[in-house]
Amino acid sequence: MNCIVINAWRRPGYLAEVLDSLTRCTEIGNYTILVGINPCGNEEITMELLSICKLANATATVIMLRTEDVGANLNVLLSLEYAFELFDYVIHLQDDTPVAPDALRYFEWARQFGRDPNVFTVTGYRHPRGWMPGPSPKPQDEHVRVGPSHFFTCYGWATWRDRWHEMRANWPTNYWTQGTPAWDTYLCYEARKDRVEIAPYTARTRHIGVEGGMGFGHKVLPYWAGSAGFVAPQGYVLSGEDVDFEKANDPNRW
Repeated sequence: MNCIVINAWRRPGYLAEVLDSLTRCTEIGNYTILVGINPCGNEEITMELLSICKLANATATVIMLRTEDVGANLNVLLSLEYAFELFDYVIHLQDDTPVAPDALRYFEWARQFGRDPNVFTVTGYRHPRGWMPGPSPKPQDEHVRVGPSHFFTCYGWATWRDRWHEMRANWPTNYWTQGTPAWDTYLCYEARKDRVEIAPYTARTRHIGVEGGMGFGHKVLPYWAGSAGFVAPQGYVLSGEDVDFEKANDPNRW
């Protein structure tokens, strides 16, 4: 079995879109979905979130409803802590991060890089790094290419249990508006150190967080692996300027 953690708050429409996108992944039947719901003080919305989770098309859906609003930092921490007690490799999505049809296959392929100590996480997001529509021509076989990025991107990501033990040591638990950094800022600029994330050249996830979310224009993806007409590849290729291609594809490396 594999695991997806989703953290939800007050946006049932977004959560429904994320769960619906997961049903388009043929691998979803092999997954347990853990949903950590942070209540927003509106019982009607909370009940709608619960109803949406119970209809999720997965082998098992475990719902973790907090007794009070604990904030995003602590909600994510509690959800991931529970997941890593049961699983060695966990995919994390926010309630505003839909996935492409081959996203789970991509994350499963990238699991191998856990053997490389220079890799901190895997992300499904890729923007503005990588090819985007514009004046430059699209690179050949761009849709199969994956490369390292010196960053942590929170819009659909995965990591391994040993990295999680590092992350949780100094994880911020207060509301970030109270002077505590957001959990993703902490991972990118403190916990990650100089390690890389594995990222696709064409995004396998996108960010739709406009209602009560971030939603800046630079996060809009006019083209991604969930776009109409996109043909998912059968496999993926690791490339990138700071990766030795032949060495990276040596099965003895990992």
